[in-house]
Amino acid sequence: MKVATAGPAPVKREVIHIKGMHCASCVARVEKALAAVPGVDEAVVNLATEKAVVTVGADGPSAAALAAAVLATGYEAEPVAQAAGLRDIFRAQSRESWGRFLLFLLTAALSIPVIVVSMAEIHFAYRNWALLALTTGAVFAGGFGIIRRALRQALSLEADMDTLVALGALTAYGYSLALMARGDHMLYFETSVAVLTFVLLGRWLESAAKGRATRSIKKLLSIVPRKAALLRGPDGGDETSVDVADIVEGDVLLVRPGERVPVDGEVLGGESTLDESVMTGETRPVAKARGDLVLAGTINNYGALRITARRVGGDTALAHIIRMVERAQAAKPPIQRFADRVASVFVPAVLLVSVITFIGWCVANYSAGPAAALMPAIAVLLVSCPCALGLATPTAVTVGVGLAAERGIMIRNAASLERLYSLDAIVLDKTGTLTQGREDVTDLVVVPGEDADELVALAASVESASEHSLSRAIVRFAKNRMAAFREATGFEALAGMGVRATVDGRQVVVGNAALIHEMRILGGELEDEAARLRAEGKTVVYTATDGRVRGILALSDVVKPSARAVIEGLRGMGLKVLMVTGDTRETALAIGRQAGIPPQEILSEVRPQDKALVVKQLRKEREQVGMVGDGINDAPALAEADVGIAMGTGTDVAIETADVTLSRGDLTALLEAIAVSRLTMRAIKQNLFWAFAYNVILIPVAAFGLLNPMYAALAMSFSSVMVVTNSLRIRRMGRRRLGRNSGENSGENA
Repeated sequence: MKVATAGPAPVKREVIHIKGMHCASCVARVEKALAAVPGVDEAVVNLATEKAVVTVGADGPSAAALAAAVLATGYEAEPVAQAAGLRDIFRAQSRESWGRFLLFLLTAALSIPVIVVSMAEIHFAYRNWALLALTTGAVFAGGFGIIRRALRQALSLEADMDTLVALGALTAYGYSLALMARGDHMLYFETSVAVLTFVLLGRWLESAAKGRATRSIKKLLSIVPRKAALLRGPDGGDETSVDVADIVEGDVLLVRPGERVPVDGEVLGGESTLDESVMTGETRPVAKARGDLVLAGTINNYGALRITARRVGGDTALAHIIRMVERAQAAKPPIQRFADRVASVFVPAVLLVSVITFIGWCVANYSAGPAAALMPAIAVLLVSCPCALGLATPTAVTVGVGLAAERGIMIRNAASLERLYSLDAIVLDKTGTLTQGREDVTDLVVVPGEDADELVALAASVESASEHSLSRAIVRFAKNRMAAFREATGFEALAGMGVRATVDGRQVVVGNAALIHEMRILGGELEDEAARLRAEGKTVVYTATDGRVRGILALSDVVKPSARAVIEGLRGMGLKVLMVTGDTRETALAIGRQAGIPPQEILSEVRPQDKALVVKQLRKEREQVGMVGDGINDAPALAEADVGIAMGTGTDVAIETADVTLSRGDLTALLEAIAVSRLTMRAIKQNLFWAFAYNVILIPVAAFGLLNPMYAALAMSFSSVMVVTNSLRIRRMGRRRLGRNSGENSGENA
C-alpha cells in the first residue's frame, strides 16, 4: 500500500558514488551519516551498485557536501553527474575489480608457502623467520586496506566487517609473534595469511559478480552515440561531426542507415524504419517519415533521416529511463527493513560472542592455556558475515529491475516491485489496455430526413475541442468525409458522458445514453438500432441538436490479440481479474466475451472518479490490487491502487502516476512484469534465508571449536559470492521463461 506523505515534493535527487563498503553495517553507517546532513529528506545506499541516492529539499545540501559527509565516515565518495558520471563509476568499478584481483594474487603468492609449510610441518633452517617474513608481507600488503579501514572505524568507536577480519588476522599474527619470541614452535601464521587470502578472493569474486548485476544499466548507457552529424548552412549541406553533449534544441542532424539516433527529435526529411526495442522491448521495426518523433538510442534501419533536436542530454526519454532504473535499483523494498535492523547490531553482537567464546574456552579448558581459546574466538569473528545480509536485497533488485527494463518494463522503485509480487487482483481498463486504444467510426445512423453530412460536421466541430479517443475518432471520420468544420463556442466536457457546445447558434450535444437521459433529450426512434450496435460490441455515441437526437455514430475498438491469453495467464498466477470501463453494459460484455472475462467480473458505465472507488473497495476487502490503464481518467485509480500500471502508449499523466510502466504497450508485458517481480522476490527471500541461516548455524559451530579459522574465512567469503550469484540467476531464469509463451510463464508462478 502506498502511503501519502505531507509537505512539498522533493525537488532534486543527488547521486553519490561510494567506495570501500563491504557489508550491511557499512551501508547503515553511510545512510546514517547522510541522513544527519541538514536538508536531507531521504538517503538510500545500494551496496551492489556502490551508489547513494539522496533526496534533498529546495535549499538542501549540494552533492559535494553530501560526499564530504560520507568521507568523514571513512569511505571514499564523489558526486555523480548524469550519464557520463555513471560511465565513470562503471569504469572505476572495473578498475577496482582488477585491482582486487591483483591484490589477491599477491597475497596468495605470499600465503601459499606459509600454508603449505605449516600444514605439512616442513622443517628447515630459519623456518620460523621465513614464515614471519612471508606472513608480514601478506598481512601488511594484502591486508593494508582492511586494517586501515578497521583502524578508522575504531577511532570513531564504530565497527564493521573490516573490523572482524582485521581482528582475526592480527590476533593470529600477534599471538604467533609472542609465541615465537618465547621460543615456541607451535605458531599460527597460516591462520593469519589464510584469512586474508580467502577474504580477498571472496571480495574479488563479489566485485566481478556485482559488475554483472549492473549490466542492464550499462547497456542503456552504451547505446547513445558519442558523436553526431550536425547539418549547418542555408541548405543544410555543411555537415560537421560534433559531440552529442554539445547538441542543443533546434539543431538539425543527419542519421544514416545503421546509426543510432543521438537525441529525441522530429523527422524533417527522409523515410526509414527504426528499431525501438531498446525503449519498448518490441523488436518490430517502426516506420518513420516527416513529422514523426524519434527517440535517442533507437537504430535507423535503411534510409537516411534528417531530424531536428527536440530534447537533448538529460531531457531525452532514454535519460529519463536510465534515471528511473537507477533510482529503482538504489531503492529498498520493505522486506529489507528487518535485515537492516539486524545489520545495525550485528558486528557488536559478533564481537561480544567472540569475547564470550574466548572466556568460555579459557574457563572450560584452563589447563590448555589461551591458545586453545584463541582459535574458536577467531573463527567466530571470521565466520560471521554481514556482507551477505547487505547484498541479499540490493543485488536481486538491481538484476530484477534491469531485466524488466530490457523487456520495456519500467519499475519506479523497489517497493513497487515487492507490491507487484503480492497482488491478489488486477483491474483492467478497457480502452487502450484490453483493446488497441484506437476506435474508429464503423456505423452512422440518422433520423429519417436528416442530412448525414451536416450531422457529422456538427458532431466533429464540437468534438474537435476534446482530446478523448472517441472524439479523435469522430474527427478523423469527419475529415475522411470532407466535412466542413465550424467554430464551436461554449465548449464543455462532461466527464464520462460526452461534450456539448454551440455551433452556428445551435446547441449540439454529443455523448452516451447516460448524458442523453440526464439532459432529458428526446430520441427514442433510434434505440433499436443503438441496441443492435451495442450487441455487436460497439460504442454508441448520440448526436443531438436543439434538444432532440438526430443520429448515432457507432465506434469499435479491436481487442488486442494477446488479451485472452494474458487474462488466462493472470488467472493461472492466482489473480482475480476484473474489467472496468465507462462504456455501456452491452459493449463491455461484448469485449469481455472476446477477452475471456465473465460478466460478473465486468464493471461497466463507471465514471472516472468511480474507477478509483472500485479499486478502493477491493482494497477494503483486504486484497492487494493492481490497476492497469492508459488514460488521463485512469490516473486517480492508478494512484489509489497498491500498484498502478500504465501502458506506455497512454498519456503522460497516467505514466507519471504509475508505479510500473509497460513501455511497449503490449499486455504480455504485464505477465512479464509480474513474473520478474516473483523471480526477484523469491531470490531475495532465498538470499535472506541463507544469510541468516548461515550465521545461525556456523557461529555456534565456530564457538564450540568445530571450525578451523581458515575454513571460517573461506565460508564467510563465499557466502557473499553465493548471494550475488543467486541474484544473477534472475537474469538467466527470466530470459529463459520470458522467452517462451507468456501464458506458459504464468503457470509456473515464477
